[in-house]
Formats: sequence, C-alpha cells, structure tokens
Amino acid sequence: GTFAYNPSCENVTMSQRTCRKPEARSLGYICDYIRCECLQQKYWDEAANKCVQLEECSDQSKVFD
Repeated sequence: GTFAYNPSCENVTMSQRTCRKPEARSLGYICDYIRCECLQQKYWDEAANKCVQLEECSDQSKVFD
C-alpha cells in the first residue's frame, strides 16, 4: 500500500526510498509537493511499479533516471 506524502513548505522534503536508492536523502524545502510513498518500511520498485521489501526488489538494470 501507499500513502500521500506531502511535507508542506515548513518541512524538509525527503527523497523516495527505491530499490535503486534505498537511503532517503534531503531534497530541501519544496512547496506544493506530493507523491505516493510506500507504507511499512517498503521501497518503491521502479521496474515493477509497486512497493516491496528491499530483498524482494526486481531486476533494476532496465530502469534509467
């Protein structure tokens, strides 16, 4: 499952944790920003387009930035 991540203008926006980049990092203050975020310590699998446990990540070799 996912939830709407909306940090507002008063909080630092963190990057989405993905299979390719599992460590969240600060993106600074971004106003009017919203995205879907994975629940329960899961990571976004960009190749499969779903939330998974880190050890369940699919082949990411065909995913590009």
